This record gives sequence, structure tokens and C-alpha cells, in this order.
Amino acid sequence: MREIVLKIGGSVITDKTKPFTLRKHVLNRIASEIAKALSEENIKLVLVHGGGSFGHFVASRYKDKFTPRAFIEIHEAMERLNKTITSCLLKHGIDAVPINTQLTFILKNKEPYKVFLDPIINALKRNLVPILYGDIVFDATKKFSILSGDTIAPYIASKLNFNNLFYAINVNGVYKRYPPKSDKDLIEVLNQNMLSNILEHSRVKARGIDVTGGMVNKLLEIVKWVKIKKMKIMMFNALKPGYVYRALTYKNIPKKTIVKV
Repeated sequence: MREIVLKIGGSVITDKTKPFTLRKHVLNRIASEIAKALSEENIKLVLVHGGGSFGHFVASRYKDKFTPRAFIEIHEAMERLNKTITSCLLKHGIDAVPINTQLTFILKNKEPYKVFLDPIINALKRNLVPILYGDIVFDATKKFSILSGDTIAPYIASKLNFNNLFYAINVNGVYKRYPPKSDKDLIEVLNQNMLSNILEHSRVKARGIDVTGGMVNKLLEIVKWVKIKKMKIMMFNALKPGYVYRALTYKNIPKKTIVKV
């Protein structure tokens, strides 16, 4: 059986330049590719999705000053996005069940502190596809903190001992510089030396690599949580038709980044 955590980026399924704007055609295509893969292969799948133009847009209004009202509004936006995604998956025949992030994770100083994995484990035992998502959650020291899908995905993959962690993003992978001049800048294999530099400098800016924004957070969270050497970690462009299906069925994806921990 293939055990896969698939993190679908908010930049893939929403237009982050327009508040509360879903890319319906992309979401439908990805749902159909997931459905096709599940019908052909024996896959234990956990889905995680980002906030895109829903959660991120609302959170940006508060600039890290999260009041009780912010807590409610950010969560409402993420619930709205998650319900739409779940409905689309169900329409394509996927037995998807949303797992409430606020009821699963409690943070302490922005780090996972108490995590209730039983609903995810029970869903998987019953051949369901649990869906988690970035959200604002309770924090034992800061009252409220944002928990990113980029933290949830490697944390869950590691705690459940899954052997695959895939990131469906809006570019081909990790590049040596941004903006890349061409795909010659694509890093096909991100090795341990490069990742060590991320830990040292808290951003990717070493040995010819200059990664900014959301990508560096993905890599830092991978390094922090993934301790399983056998785990395959891959980033690929989910805006390209067929690539989600290829990833789930272990078929070759021509342009991608493999991350080695």
C-alpha cells in the first residue's frame, strides 16, 4: 500500500491576487486526478490544503495581532474554503472527510504542543480520505496562532510513519534563484548540505541558492519534522494537467524537486 500525504498549495486552487477567489477548473481537475489514482491503486491518502486567497487574505488584515474576532473570521474563511474543496472531492466520488484543525492541534509558542491524531487514524482505517487545512488555532502561550498547512503536512507524514510526502505547488519545484531565468535553475535534487544551510541561516541563501517567501517555510518545516529516512519528499507543479495523478501513481514527472532529508 502507498501511504501519501499530499499538500495542495493555496496558490494552486485559489487566485491569491483576488480575495476569496477559487480556481474551480483547477480544483475540479485535481479532484478528478485524485479520484482516478484512487480507483487504480491501493493508496492510503491524507490531504492537506493551504489558505490561498481565503485564510491568508483575512489574516493579513490583522498583521499578527490576533484578537478573538480575528480568530473567528480567519477560521470562518478557512471553513468556507474547506467545505468547497470537500464538496468537489465528494462530487468526484472521493470519500473525503474534513478534520477540524482547531480541534486537532493546540500550539505552544507557535509549535505543535498537543495533537489529537485519532480522528485521522480512524478515518484512514475506514478507507476515508481525511482533509486537513491551515487555520488559526489555540496557542497555550500566545492565545491564538496561525498553523500553516506547510507545518501540518510534514508533521502528519512523520507521526503516521508515511513513506511519501508530496507538495502540489504552482511552480516546477525549488529554484536556485527567484525569479528563475529558466528551468536550468530548477534544483532537481535538494540534498542534505543545502538543507543544513537552511537550518543555519533560516532561509535558503547559500551555495548558489536563493529561495524566498513560502518555499523557504516549506523546506524549514520539512527539516524540522521529517526524521524518516525512507520518506520520499517531492515538489511538483500541480497547475500542469496530469501531474497530481502521476505523483499519486508513481509515474514519472519530468520537472520536479526531490528533497532528501
